[in-house]
Amino acid sequence: MLNYGLAIASMIGAILAVSVLLNRNLGLGRKLLATGILSWGIWMGAAWFLVGFQLRSIWLGILVLAGVYAIFHGSSQESVHLTLIKKVGWNLLTILGLLFLMGLLLGRWYPPIPSAIQVEMPLRKGVYAISQGGSNGATNPIHHGAVQSERLAIDWVKLNGWGSRASGINPGNLDQHEIFRDTVFSPIDGIMIDRCDSVPNAKLGHPDTLNNPLGNFVRINFRDSLELVLAHLQPASISPVPGDSVQIGDVLGLVGNSGEVSEPHLQMSISNDRGWAVPILIEGVFPVLNRRFYYSP
Repeated sequence: MLNYGLAIASMIGAILAVSVLLNRNLGLGRKLLATGILSWGIWMGAAWFLVGFQLRSIWLGILVLAGVYAIFHGSSQESVHLTLIKKVGWNLLTILGLLFLMGLLLGRWYPPIPSAIQVEMPLRKGVYAISQGGSNGATNPIHHGAVQSERLAIDWVKLNGWGSRASGINPGNLDQHEIFRDTVFSPIDGIMIDRCDSVPNAKLGHPDTLNNPLGNFVRINFRDSLELVLAHLQPASISPVPGDSVQIGDVLGLVGNSGEVSEPHLQMSISNDRGWAVPILIEGVFPVLNRRFYYSP
């Protein structure tokens, strides 16, 4: 149900942005301002990994056409029928959209202290997107309110040809998720210090609250004082054992659906020796909500 809600909310926002441009009762300036703010926020913050990134491109094309129509055929002056209440409503909508946009933009910024850590891709078989990631609750709502070491954690999903993380918005089978059983590679050089490999996969939409919230995981020490955790792995899939040295590109395990999760994804986080979350950089960029990464061997 959560997936349906996110998908519906995303589509309502996308349709609203177009409808604002086509509203003949609004002046051109108000249209462009409201649509610009709303569209920017939807582009960055909607659940495109659920409905498909290809749909985002189609929506952008429709938005551009609606904008051209509004400029050349729409009214340039506001209608006399636009009452004070409606004007206040539109102004309030614009302000709320601006606040949401500011939250999304701030979520793309990471604190300079402690220094961000550059790591390699942990997944290497296609196109991946970040479904949770960033430095605040607008872009990373689940992890930002979690324990301190996971506040900057990121969640990976894999995309199909339509740009969606699964076949359907709310699939009933784990295998319908593109990332399920995807191979996980070590993104760093380090020493395996802990792992869990025996937690069964949870049912879709039913997070496992009885076992370890991370499910099956690996914990790797590197640079002496840093720890990297990769979580929600497939049971009985983890190769290294504590004490083993791992190198970048070594196979660690497979993506599963173990732990306190509603659907398959790979969670990755780094913390320091004080237990504080450390920002992660992939290919030199901060992995935030809806950012995509392409990997072809």
